[in-house]
Amino acid sequence: MSRVGDVCEGRSNRMVGVNDMINEAIATQDVSRVEEHLETWHDFQQAFVNQLYALNLPDDVSSARGQEEEASNSLQFAAESGGDPDAILENLISAQTELSSASAEWSALGISCTL
Repeated sequence: MSRVGDVCEGRSNRMVGVNDMINEAIATQDVSRVEEHLETWHDFQQAFVNQLYALNLPDDVSSARGQEEEASNSLQFAAESGGDPDAILENLISAQTELSSASAEWSALGISCTL
């Protein structure tokens, strides 16, 4: 499972502060500072999910991986929302929820994997 930890660390290094930016956008209901980053965040998160699939991990990580994939989907929907702040916020809230759930599942598996 150290391979998962390495992949998680790589994501964390590429997506520095993303969780904090998502939290701030949700708290302030202002997406103006994050909107230009949504596509990049989605790309990084999707690359992370792809790396997890490439590791051929055991079934016990499939739920956490699924949560990560859902977070990627939410970031994609936010990026594709056509600049609608409400849609962006809704999808950021979904991404935040999925990332939190994934983090809890990784922790239950003894893996530190947060943004």
